Amino acid sequence: MFQPSNQRAARLDSDILCQIFSINSEWATAVPSEHSTSDAKSNPLTETRRYSHVCSFWRQTLLDSPTIWGNCLDLDLLRLRPNEWRHEVLRRSSTAPLVVKAQFKHYTALKKSERDFAIEVISDHWERIKVLDISGFADVVLTDKGVRDAFCRPAPLLNVFYLRDAHVQPNAEVTFDDNYRLFGDDAPMLSHFYVAHGILSNRLFTPMPPFLYSSHLRHLKLGQEFTFPAVEFADACAKMNSLERLSINVASKPPEHVVKPSFESITLPNLKSLDLISDSAEIFPHFLGRLNAKSLRHTNVCTRISNDVLEITAGQIQHIITDSVSTFFSHFKPTYLELFMTMDFYISIQTAVPDDSFKMEFCGSYMFTVTTRQSFIRALLALDYPSSLTQFRFLRPEDYFPAEDIPSLAPVFLELSLVTELYTTAQGLNYIVAQETADNVFFESVHTIILVNSDIRGLNVALQDLQSFLAKRQRLLRPIQVLDIRGPHRTMLGDLQYLENITGLKVMWEDDDDDETLREYICGSGDPSCLAAPNADDPAMRSFFGDAW
Repeated sequence: MFQPSNQRAARLDSDILCQIFSINSEWATAVPSEHSTSDAKSNPLTETRRYSHVCSFWRQTLLDSPTIWGNCLDLDLLRLRPNEWRHEVLRRSSTAPLVVKAQFKHYTALKKSERDFAIEVISDHWERIKVLDISGFADVVLTDKGVRDAFCRPAPLLNVFYLRDAHVQPNAEVTFDDNYRLFGDDAPMLSHFYVAHGILSNRLFTPMPPFLYSSHLRHLKLGQEFTFPAVEFADACAKMNSLERLSINVASKPPEHVVKPSFESITLPNLKSLDLISDSAEIFPHFLGRLNAKSLRHTNVCTRISNDVLEITAGQIQHIITDSVSTFFSHFKPTYLELFMTMDFYISIQTAVPDDSFKMEFCGSYMFTVTTRQSFIRALLALDYPSSLTQFRFLRPEDYFPAEDIPSLAPVFLELSLVTELYTTAQGLNYIVAQETADNVFFESVHTIILVNSDIRGLNVALQDLQSFLAKRQRLLRPIQVLDIRGPHRTMLGDLQYLENITGLKVMWEDDDDDETLREYICGSGDPSCLAAPNADDPAMRSFFGDAW
């Protein structure tokens, strides 16, 4: 080993050196991303080991710093080393808090010594663990009784608990006693909790464990479906006033006792991201209707509709949609709005910043009653649409939302006067043309139409609607500049040579032989043959489209 004598490496004070080494190792304690992986070339364990070989002074400084070694329990990298080295790193950590990570991708190939070491670290040193971030080997960990016993002991230092992307073997036995309580209901420092789908028993979260009712909790993600009463879930969230990210799948169930709904505000001043899936509309009045989160930048709410309380909550849902979207509009300048009205109903709003988005989805909305359908449309009609919206996607097959069952969307279309790009289906275009009158012109600034795949049954009116829409814009001296035809529409729309009269219109479509190649033609160029109808006798077309062709 190099002896520094008067070299610069020896001139640094041990306290300064220790601080530098600590900074290098502490990035491992940072909040892990959902897709993080170990890097064998640059990580706290590798760097710390390299520093320990610079000189005897640096080595001794590191040996006297157990906290640094406690940050280096990267099981992915340690499995590449002899068993003696694994235990040496653990020994050097002494009694310091531990950061334990493992992203084993080939967990079935673990050697017995590697498996035993992983289990030893978790089961024998549980009270020292500050960060536990493991995936890919749930059968290695959870099938061991020692690990399961550790998980039900208090976790006084636990700050981050991630069990993600785990693969439990079909024959693996993962059982929990009836009185099993995760962390012994005691994890006072827990700030980040993430359990992916299918790893821990739903029973461990029924009722909700007390450690979730914590003002320390900042990130909460439960990937599998957990059965909380909606009111219980809402009351728990009200106590998580430090929450920044919430992602949860709630299968609402009636509370065991009659609970009077609370109307107190759920104030989460730091909440920036909300992903919520629920099987009941009850989540609206109990949680969303009470939520006060002024820092919220990302909202994604999905409700799986069944024959439950839709009629009772229709008015409440309408009010919450209006309030939620209006709040988003007041904080951001959205550029993109999408209304999706098929078997599912959703409204999606985005800004130029991908992380700033709003989406509210109702799966199974084809079961809606007329009253409920109308409540959603009225919510849209009550909004004040910002001028920053320049893209509008409107997807609406006739089958699921008959026009006679819902109020007209004409007032919404009229407000979107600065939209420049209209993305729709044949059925959507049909609805737009039918709602437009001589006095009402929708989307006055639109210069691009993107026509996307639709139900084949709706394409028999697409050509007529397209002609009507384009002709009206010509008469108003607001001509469409780009017609982008996606998918099989080009084939099914037939002969488009009449577009040659709209001088300057750019028509774009996918190449028949290569759907990744876009072809284009500028109308008025004098060679409209490429817009002619495809061969009606083409066997391939008949085979693909059947009777519709």
